[in-house]
Amino acid sequence: MDSLKLFLFLRMEQTQRTIYCIGEAIYDIIIKNGKPVDGKVGGALLNTAISLGRCGLPVEYVGDTGDDSIGDLMKDFLRENNVGIKHFISYPESRSRLAVAFIDDINNPNYVFYKLNTPTPPKLSFPEIKKDDIIVFGSFFGIKESIRNDMVNFLKEGKQRGALILYDPNFRVNHIPLLEKVKPYILENMEIAHITKGSNDDFKLIFNADTIEESLNKTGKYRPDVFLYTANKNGISWSLYGKTGHYPVVEIAPLSAIGAGDAFNAGLAYAFYTLGITTENLKKRMPENLNKILKTADDFAVDVCLSFDNYIGKEIVNKYSVI
Repeated sequence: MDSLKLFLFLRMEQTQRTIYCIGEAIYDIIIKNGKPVDGKVGGALLNTAISLGRCGLPVEYVGDTGDDSIGDLMKDFLRENNVGIKHFISYPESRSRLAVAFIDDINNPNYVFYKLNTPTPPKLSFPEIKKDDIIVFGSFFGIKESIRNDMVNFLKEGKQRGALILYDPNFRVNHIPLLEKVKPYILENMEIAHITKGSNDDFKLIFNADTIEESLNKTGKYRPDVFLYTANKNGISWSLYGKTGHYPVVEIAPLSAIGAGDAFNAGLAYAFYTLGITTENLKKRMPENLNKILKTADDFAVDVCLSFDNYIGKEIVNKYSVI
């Protein structure tokens, strides 16, 4: 074990800090040129959890699924990748979610989703949050009405206890009919979170905004202190406590963009954890380490773009693993 990994391992043992990823679990079926080419465990925050687990960080996945073969497959896959599942619940007499991703000519996915239907109202198993834990949440769970009250109460309690909260709206085209109803939820999530990260596609759909400046102006009184705006080959724009800037990225030829934003979030959480960034020092330490943070997140995202997986692979794991 080299000196950096030993340092990180000792820090983990000392702080017992945990990363919680909260979002929907989905089995992805990938279609290209009219034919299924792959199938894998997915879901935005599940993907994030897998990448973090592969790096050896203490991560727990919070979500739900059906009590069926796909649900069992998901649990096995999480365990195999060092992700805790004590807050991943199964509903009896239910079938797990499916997503069919149709890959276009430039390898961007268009999704059709098949919902999880339960005979009883959904109710997640939220963890007991400690000071300095990290919470990553978003996607449809961030706006799902049936769990909204419990989710907001959990997030607010976590924030009060000193957890660091990262929010990614990950807003899809198929959510547009819900936009008028859920936009207040998105804004409230931004207000609760310490860091909001999203893509140009997200904020085009949510705010009809084409730039980071337009997006921030549309947030009004909910304007986040820390805002990260990703735009594929056009790089990453950022706003930190009123200061703005841009981080360029190297243009690549992606094999698939599925999971790239989820891997970016994993890279952010990895950097916050390994750099010891907390709510107490965020305002000072994030600007000081911004290039390192964005480089890590971009490395994770690029690795996923250059594969057909939803999560980082062996080469990048070897580079960033703490074990």
